[in-house]
Amino acid sequence: MVYAHYPNRRGLFNLFDPPLTTRHYYPQLPEQTPSFVSLGVNPNIKIDQSTLIASIGSCFAREIRSWLIDNHFYFLQATTGPGAAAGSARYDRVYSTFGIRQEVERAFGLFEPITSYWELEEEGQSHLLDPYRYTIAWESHEDRIKEQAEHAEAVFKVFTTADVIIITVGQSEIWYDTRDESVFPVLPPFKVYDPNIHHFRCSTYEENLQNLRRCRQLIHTHNPDAHLIITTSPVPLQLTFSGKNSVIANSAMKSMLRAVVDTFVRESDERVSYFPAYEIVTQLTPDPFTPDGRHVTRETVDQIMQTFKAIYVDHHLDHLGSKSDQEDWLTQALQLRSKQAWSDLAQYLENLSQRNKHSEEERIHYFDLYGEACLLLGMKEQARGLLIQSHELAQKPYRPCFEQQDQARLNYLIALTYLSDHDLTYSYSLELTHFPHYPCEMILFWWNDLASKDPILALNTATQLTTESPQL
Repeated sequence: MVYAHYPNRRGLFNLFDPPLTTRHYYPQLPEQTPSFVSLGVNPNIKIDQSTLIASIGSCFAREIRSWLIDNHFYFLQATTGPGAAAGSARYDRVYSTFGIRQEVERAFGLFEPITSYWELEEEGQSHLLDPYRYTIAWESHEDRIKEQAEHAEAVFKVFTTADVIIITVGQSEIWYDTRDESVFPVLPPFKVYDPNIHHFRCSTYEENLQNLRRCRQLIHTHNPDAHLIITTSPVPLQLTFSGKNSVIANSAMKSMLRAVVDTFVRESDERVSYFPAYEIVTQLTPDPFTPDGRHVTRETVDQIMQTFKAIYVDHHLDHLGSKSDQEDWLTQALQLRSKQAWSDLAQYLENLSQRNKHSEEERIHYFDLYGEACLLLGMKEQARGLLIQSHELAQKPYRPCFEQQDQARLNYLIALTYLSDHDLTYSYSLELTHFPHYPCEMILFWWNDLASKDPILALNTATQLTTESPQL
C-alpha cells in the first residue's frame, strides 16, 4: 500500500550554524517590503558624511549618485561637464562589466584600444566621438588628446582614493571591435559601422565574472582599503539585438548577471558587499516603474535609498549592545509588538540574541516574543522551536515576576502553530484551562479554526476538554 508521510525534520533546524532566522524564510505578502532585505545584513563598512564615495555603472548608477549628493554625502566627483552626471568621472553610463573593466584598466594605463576615436559627418557638421564613452565628443583632435588625458587622470583618482566604490551592473549584450575585443557602450554609429570589424554578441556568465574579478584585483592592488558595493541594475534593456522577444531576452540577461554578481560577492572577502536594489524593484515594490516600463519611479528610488541608508549608514545594529538598551530591551520589544511591527520585532530580537544571555525570566519573555513574531511572519518551524524553549523554561518552579497571561498566550500560539497535530494542540489547550484567569476566547478561537477543518474532531475535542476541565 502506498501512502503519504512527512517525516519530522524539525529537529535539524536547531543544528544549523548559523541558525535559521527571520531573514531565511521567504516573507508572506504583507511582509514583502523593501525593509525586509535589510534583515540580518551587517556589512563590514559603515558610511558617514566623511566617507569618500565613488560610483560607476548603468542608468541606475545615476540615481544613486544623485541621492548621495542631495543628502550631503562626500561624493567623489573627479570631473564635471558632459558625461559626468552618471558617476564620478566623464565615463557617462557604463552599461556592461566590459565597459567597467575598461575604465578600471584605463585608470592604470592598461586600456589601449586600436581605435581611439571615431570621426563622422552628420547634417553638414563634423564630429569626433569617443567609441568607449557614451555621448562624449570633441571639437578638435587637440581637445580630444587633452580631454582623454584628463579623463585617465580622473579615473585614476576615482579608483585609488575612494573609500567606497559603488558598481552597478546593467547589461550583457555587447557590441565590440573584432580586432582587439574592445567593447562599445552601445552599437556603433551608422556612418562608421563596418560589418567586418563591428560585431554583436551576448556575453557569457564566465566572461562577466572574469571582468568583475579583474576590476577587484586592480582596485585592491592600488587601493587595498577600498570597499566595493555592487548591485544589479533593475532597469530592463531598451532593445535586444539577440533576435529574441525583448522580455525573454531581458529576463535571461538579468538572471545571468545577478548570478554573476552573487558568485563574485560570495568568493570575495569582507571588502565586497551586495546591495539588493534589483530585488527591491523586481520583487518587493508594487508598480516600481514609470509608464515607459523601464525606469524606476521617484518613490521607488527613495525606497531603495532608504534601504541603502538603513544598511550602510544608520548603524542600526550597533546600538543593540549598549548598556542602557540591554537594561530596557523588553520595553522596546513590547513597543514594537504593540505596533504589530513583526519584521522589526524579529530583527531586533535576532540581533539581541548575539549578546550575553538574559536572566531566566527575560529569556522566557525573549523566546515568547520572538516566537510570536516568527509565527505571524509565517515562519512556523522557527516559531515552534522558540515557543517550546519558552514553554520548557516556564515549566520550572513558578516565579511571581512572570505573568501568567504571557504563558497562556505562549501555549495558545503553540496550539495555533500545530493545529494539524491534534495531540499536541489538545495538551496545550488543556494547559490553558489550568490558569486562574485562563483566556476562554483563545480556546474558542482554536475550536472555531479546528471546526472549519474537521467539525467532528472539534466536537470530540470540546467534549474531552469540558470533561477534564468542568470550569469550561
